[in-house]
Amino acid sequence: MTFYDIMHGGLLSGQNRLPEWIREFTQPREILEIGCRTGANLTLLAKAFPEAKLTGVDTSSTLLSKARNPYLEHPNVEGCA
Repeated sequence: MTFYDIMHGGLLSGQNRLPEWIREFTQPREILEIGCRTGANLTLLAKAFPEAKLTGVDTSSTLLSKARNPYLEHPNVEGCA
């Protein structure tokens, strides 16, 4: 986990409840995260929705380079662009 994730995670109270909030509305087959930063939510969502295809996008190439490596371990994370 990067310093960015630690600091940003403190600002996003309830981040771990994201899958719970999504389940209230749907069981997703595909998830697109716009502004995926370092990909922390992608890992959380990949574990919660193993059948869903996940894609993350961000405008920061620096943050995306941090997201690409650890999150490609999950077979349902299609990519970070």
